[in-house]
Amino acid sequence: MNDASTQLQNHFGVERDRIQDLLAYFQRVDDGDFAGDEQTEVNLLPPSECIALTEDLDCHPLFDCPEGANFLVLDDANTSDHHCYALDFPYPGCVIFVPHGDKVRVVFRNLVEYVKACETAIETDTSLRDYHRTDVLLHPDQSRLNQTLSSLLTDGEEELLYLLVGASDLADATLVNGFLASDDFCLRAAVADRIAAGPHFKLLDYAKRCATDRHANVWRPGKRALGAIEAILPEKRG
Repeated sequence: MNDASTQLQNHFGVERDRIQDLLAYFQRVDDGDFAGDEQTEVNLLPPSECIALTEDLDCHPLFDCPEGANFLVLDDANTSDHHCYALDFPYPGCVIFVPHGDKVRVVFRNLVEYVKACETAIETDTSLRDYHRTDVLLHPDQSRLNQTLSSLLTDGEEELLYLLVGASDLADATLVNGFLASDDFCLRAAVADRIAAGPHFKLLDYAKRCATDRHANVWRPGKRALGAIEAILPEKRG
């Protein structure tokens, strides 16, 4: 794995100790048991191919941004959809799903979860996508996240902005109000999706605003968000 370590260190521009989980991951999948399964869409790549494919995707908005070097494509199931490792944002060590023509989202908390899902998919002959997480994975450093979100809101790095909204606790009222006042309906929809995935009574007013938004792509998830919060309010409990 020495060659792989050097390649990965060069790709991320970090020391070896920052990629220990990646090195352990590649050792685990090195036997080829996780390659070429078309039925389950499990086709995990070796390090050199991961790096090459990541570089090929540099035109994707998520990769063509200041944080883009923190990502590494892990697979290629010949679907134009990819699972990617995130060294740092939006959640250190997580696996994000980058689908063609759909929303980028965090789907596994770490590489161990990812490999376990691949194993289960192969064992049960089911799609890997069936094991994607749908709950909210909050970024551990909300202060840093808010700074990045504020910067992205100004700089216009939309794809990463939408993804990072999903890792926010939405506790910064100034920031969230800025999202909901944006002309970008995708950003407003990202807020609605985040609330629907992790409802909390403190987010009720935001959910109401989303549910009455003028754009269908916002009010639809907004209504889901509102319903999710109403379902957990004390007066709604039996």
